[in-house]
Amino acid sequence: MISSPALKVEEELYILVEIVPLHPTTRFTQYIEKNEELDYIGDIGNIRFKIFHLIMEELRLFEQIELSAKERMKTQKRNVPEGSREWEILFRKYVTEDLSKLTKFWE
Repeated sequence: MISSPALKVEEELYILVEIVPLHPTTRFTQYIEKNEELDYIGDIGNIRFKIFHLIMEELRLFEQIELSAKERMKTQKRNVPEGSREWEILFRKYVTEDLSKLTKFWE
């Protein structure tokens, strides 16, 4: 089988989006099932489903924040090469600012 770079990226995205959230979802539901101090109503499958979707919402939110930070990087007066030390510092600054705005909204 011939492997192309595009196929490899697609496989990696699948792992990040579909498989990675399953691990914490499974761990959470196992903890809920084993912990006798926790009472839950309903099917554990429904709880697992809800946890999975909450994790996916958070991943989408972080993706939007990263995209917003990248857009802000493009609007710089001078061109900062992506991947450079300066770009990384500015990118982290913008992501941190957006995250802090989000937490202030919820407080």
